[in-house]
Amino acid sequence: MKKGFSLAELMVAILLASLISLSLFQLLNQTRKVVRRIVNVIEVDEPYVAFYTHIEKDVIGMFSPYSSIQAYAEKDKKEEQLKKAATGKTADQKPPENSPEKGSETIAIEPVMVFDAQKENVYWSFITTGGLHMLDAKGARVPSPFVRRVAYLLERDPQRPSLYRLMYRFSTEKLQGQELQGASFTPSYELLSGIKQVQYEFTLIEIVEKKAGPAGATQQALPVADKHPVTTAVLKEWKESDIWKKYKALIPAYVKISGVVTDATGSDHDFEFLIKVPAYAPYKPREESLSQRIERIASDIFGKNGKKS
Repeated sequence: MKKGFSLAELMVAILLASLISLSLFQLLNQTRKVVRRIVNVIEVDEPYVAFYTHIEKDVIGMFSPYSSIQAYAEKDKKEEQLKKAATGKTADQKPPENSPEKGSETIAIEPVMVFDAQKENVYWSFITTGGLHMLDAKGARVPSPFVRRVAYLLERDPQRPSLYRLMYRFSTEKLQGQELQGASFTPSYELLSGIKQVQYEFTLIEIVEKKAGPAGATQQALPVADKHPVTTAVLKEWKESDIWKKYKALIPAYVKISGVVTDATGSDHDFEFLIKVPAYAPYKPREESLSQRIERIASDIFGKNGKKS
């Protein structure tokens, strides 16, 4: 009777396993959208999946021009108009009735992230469209003007006071962050309970222009899409206005949420979310006319040769 496998048989088995693994990896990559890809997930469970779905929807929704990004862009435009209007104006001159100086007052936006060493609660909030979309008259998908402020709050778990839970809240009427921190605020949903330890990390990538070399030749600035940025800045707390002035972006390039949860049996489990967010490209809906949409759907159904497969 033959014992074991020959070297050739082992090589064939390893080659087949490698091909199967490569095919599976390519299949998984093709079914994911790059802009909302999960880089790393550990200990996937039902509560974690719901947790990620909320964050993905909120963060991706911030690309919409209806979000607070446009509000800051409009504010920059008004400031530029004010500077132009002030040029050549004397002290005796009064601003005309329709002057930009008499425009509507800009409401300050509260900090995105709040860490309070005196309290046990951690609060994270930002303005978003929630990733909602709608179809225009031409059938193209466009962002919905449904703007809301979402909040994630880490607070004591009432069922197990020694542990924490993560709550999710949102409001379309109250866009100031502190209004969502009240314990009686509704709607309020529990995303993850039994949290023993949690850590938030937000990374903003800063593209820095290279200085002139020894020969005096000025080098070009690195492109935004460069995979190896010159410097990075990890911020644990910031104000939206400061971020907008420096980066022209209000969301982090990476959102990492990790920690330890304790299950009902008392066992500890690590979890980690590392979500890559393309923070430097504003949302641009694909321009597609109704006729192009119909042609594309027909091509998908009947094939390029016009014959149904």
